[in-house]
Amino acid sequence: MNFSVRAGADDFSVRATDEFRRSLSLRSDLVGQINDVSSWSVGATVAEIKGLNEGLSSEEQRYGIEMAYRRALTRDWIMVARYQHSTILNSDEADRRANTIPLGIERSFDTRF
Repeated sequence: MNFSVRAGADDFSVRATDEFRRSLSLRSDLVGQINDVSSWSVGATVAEIKGLNEGLSSEEQRYGIEMAYRRALTRDWIMVARYQHSTILNSDEADRRANTIPLGIERSFDTRF
């Protein structure tokens, strides 16, 4: 079983609307191996985003959880099933919540440059 925590340092960006934004995020993941071909993971994310333009001081908090199941189909191909829940709290707009269940196939490969 593995546990990791990633923190995003202050990140400044400019959107297409010329709005300057600052964001700070923290993500934590817990990963476990079920057997030789399958694994699971649970993750959580917390982020805060602030608008920095004069007169446009919007603030946003984002919270998310994700659960995933991975199963190797071959040496290079992996099936991934996820459940994701996200909540966005915004000072200028209505709060938003979303639940998604994506199912996908991923391929890993190595390349030399």
